[in-house]
Amino acid sequence: SIILIASMIYYKVWQIRIGKTLIQRYNFADINLDMIEKKVVNSAKKFTRLLILTILKIWFKVLDQINKKIQEFQPKIKKLLNKNGYKIIRNTNTASSFIRIIKEYKIKIRRVRKEVENKEKKEEEKEKTEI
Repeated sequence: SIILIASMIYYKVWQIRIGKTLIQRYNFADINLDMIEKKVVNSAKKFTRLLILTILKIWFKVLDQINKKIQEFQPKIKKLLNKNGYKIIRNTNTASSFIRIIKEYKIKIRRVRKEVENKEKKEEEKEKTEI
């Protein structure tokens, strides 16, 4: 197609050179700017309407595809849910039990730390009352 366009342009230039075709001179005084403005505004309105409609069509097509995927995966999700439908069945991994053990140790460390702080406060109070 590019070769065709280039050949058409070359042919038109050749015709102008040999004098078969004259270059037209346009008189811009006859142009009605109000009419051009109306046409541009109308075409812009049509373009925006078309753009909005295509966006809405695409939006609804995407929503439809999402709903189809939800319907497809819904039985699989229900299988993962427990009898109550609230708790998800999970395999007990060593990582989760390891994290649970660490959490228990942290709680124990906090308890011991509070006990030590309480004992230190009591000792300070005794020293103050003795003085």
